[in-house]
Amino acid sequence: MRSFTAKKSAVRPALRRFKVFLLLIIYLLCMSLTWTNLPRPKAELLAAELTWTEAEKLESLEPKLADLRLASPLIGIYYQAYGGELQAIYTRRAEELYPPASLTKLMTIFVADQIISEEGIDLGTVYEIRAEDYAGLYENNIAACGFLAGDQLTVMDLLCGTLIASGADAVNALIAALGYSQEDFIARMNQAARELALDLHFSDAVGLYSEQQLVTAEGIAKLLVKILERPLLAQIMHYKRYRFPQLENFPEGREIEHSMNFYAEQLGLNTKLIQGGKTGWISQSGYNLASFQELAEGRVLIVTMGAAGVGEHVLDHLDILTTIQELIVLPSADLVNLAALRAQIDNLRYAVAEPSEEEPSAEPEASALSSENGSGIEDSSPEEESSSAESSKVDESLETSAEDSSESSLEESSAEPEIKRLEFNEPESRLKLPYFFFGLIGLISIVLLLFILEFISLIKRK
Repeated sequence: MRSFTAKKSAVRPALRRFKVFLLLIIYLLCMSLTWTNLPRPKAELLAAELTWTEAEKLESLEPKLADLRLASPLIGIYYQAYGGELQAIYTRRAEELYPPASLTKLMTIFVADQIISEEGIDLGTVYEIRAEDYAGLYENNIAACGFLAGDQLTVMDLLCGTLIASGADAVNALIAALGYSQEDFIARMNQAARELALDLHFSDAVGLYSEQQLVTAEGIAKLLVKILERPLLAQIMHYKRYRFPQLENFPEGREIEHSMNFYAEQLGLNTKLIQGGKTGWISQSGYNLASFQELAEGRVLIVTMGAAGVGEHVLDHLDILTTIQELIVLPSADLVNLAALRAQIDNLRYAVAEPSEEEPSAEPEASALSSENGSGIEDSSPEEESSSAESSKVDESLETSAEDSSESSLEESSAEPEIKRLEFNEPESRLKLPYFFFGLIGLISIVLLLFILEFISLIKRK
């Protein structure tokens, strides 16, 4: 009996040690679960970023994109993984019907490329410009490449003139070179929109104002995807300039520059960060722009419509792209000083601007989008009062913000703007439970286990 009692006494310390060891394991397990669900340090977030897909990174940027003070009232920012469906990242009134202005020409070149492929038309086929191809354009200040009767241009020249310089004379000549009448070509444009299930409707191939010519930002983004899937059009969409051969007005040839560059120059910006796109402007729509950025796994597509001030549509796209660059390295980022560009954007967008003595002109320079016969705006000719009113809206809004701001903010506006770096956001699906919750579970588990063990020991003693 004594020997049994002695053995029992010797076993009890071992049981106590086992209990302590078991309780320690349970406590550590609870703490580890707590740690994995706490907000992670910045270094760990950056490491996790490397495992995210481009789509997940862009999704995490949605709150930042929503906070940008973009000038365009209609916005669609989308991502398409190569071979995948279009995915909305951030939208604002993107399904609202709106006048497209020269964004119309995206469908023009899409249909033209369809016809070229179907009928086997050679891109080197020469077309001689006729007077009817530019009739009324110069008189009405509609954007044109500057062609005159007798100029010899290839189908490739006309495609580039349509997209890069947004020339209405190039559009008319292209349609004629393909053997179509204006009516038949416009019918094919609307047919293509129906076949692609796009919410787009066209009444002309240039982009003049009509109550029947309406599109959505989402529809333009989907059309842009289809354009980039066609090798020839994808190639032209990347061009920022193009050189025509000898012309009547330009005996040594003529180089045209992308209309997007003209608008950027009005604000002292460059467009190198934007891989390609198409601008549009009429007084009824304001400034529109559709652009794209090719990435490793897919592409970003940005469509904005309705900006009031000259160049504000380009500013919006640069603002969006520099925000995306914080998480995804853009292929074109090496072409620009991102810190300087970000500071410039912040200064233009957020700093209090001094009223300028001269309003920026809404008419592109003659070397970019017009001929010696007359200077042309991009799509049509609004009255001078309408043009200056549109271009002055930015300054008026900036002056209003200056009156509303405090004296301290006015003093700070003269200093160089601080470059704000984005904080990395965790995915919303990540579980976030309070620290004390798992701690409480751990304590309750320990108390219950002690109670159970003591209860078992009590039963054995009896």
